[in-house]
Amino acid sequence: MSNQFAALYVHLLVGLTIPGVALTATLLTIYAYAAWNPISRKHLDRVSIRLLVYALLANLIFGIVYCMATLSASPSWTCGLISALMNMSLVFSAGMFFCMAINLPLVLGQKVTGQRMEKYYVFGTSFVSLISTVIPWASGVLGWDAANQALGYLIAYEFGSYYYRSSTQLNSNSSASSPHPGSTILKFRNIVVRIALYPLVSCFLNISGASLDLHQWKHPEQTDLNMALNLADLAVYAARPLIYGLLAATDPSFIRALVELRNGVSAHSNHPNSIQRTDACFTTALELASESEHEIFGHSQAEDLHQEEETGPSQREMKDIVSQI
Repeated sequence: MSNQFAALYVHLLVGLTIPGVALTATLLTIYAYAAWNPISRKHLDRVSIRLLVYALLANLIFGIVYCMATLSASPSWTCGLISALMNMSLVFSAGMFFCMAINLPLVLGQKVTGQRMEKYYVFGTSFVSLISTVIPWASGVLGWDAANQALGYLIAYEFGSYYYRSSTQLNSNSSASSPHPGSTILKFRNIVVRIALYPLVSCFLNISGASLDLHQWKHPEQTDLNMALNLADLAVYAARPLIYGLLAATDPSFIRALVELRNGVSAHSNHPNSIQRTDACFTTALELASESEHEIFGHSQAEDLHQEEETGPSQREMKDIVSQI
């Protein structure tokens, strides 16, 4: 490989990775503040949002390690460590998107509690990513293809593509366990489509990377075509943090949380006297609002239960379902 082509490799990969890392780090900071702020917290209190944050953290680690590997790749013991971290973060990220997809039919079709399953999603994905990384790394076979990291990518591809088989099976069984599965899914079709976008993009990237990896494994010759395909393969992985960051930045729940924060700041600035309120008064106001909301739901509960069989889930149930997906 010529020095000019090697420089093109570095410039392209770093140019894709650094913006993705910066965007992901910024988004995680904003997500953390929005989840901490009581005004915008309700829009981010969802299982899919938390799984998305875990995936963004994994992609942030992958982007940092990938950039380090691009700038300082050398045959040393750190090469195995970098390969292990890249593989672990890729599998964990793909696992989180897989769990986002599998959570939809579980909640909407099987009436499973999403919050209860969340810990199993995280622990199960962590276990799979550790096993698929530690064992090959300890045996000295991880990173046998230093250019492609084919082992980790193929594992991530299998983990992501398994979503189709699992979701198809769950959807075929959901009609027997849910009285109105179609009605529930239609009510949340916009949320379902948006959440499904993450695993679909993940599956597309995994299939693209795995296909290029397999081609290079079968045709290791140093030709112009193979070098171009290798560059495209590496670019697919370098662009992951940027692609997922753009998806997370345009998430409707995140945008609604930002709008709530902006409206809260505007309302606060338009009422200077509100600055002098104490924390105790603010807490009392929140409690009164919570009690009023509870009374409203209490008066409408009988009507919601009466109309449930005809019109689908009640307002309270819809809020619960939204928080679970």
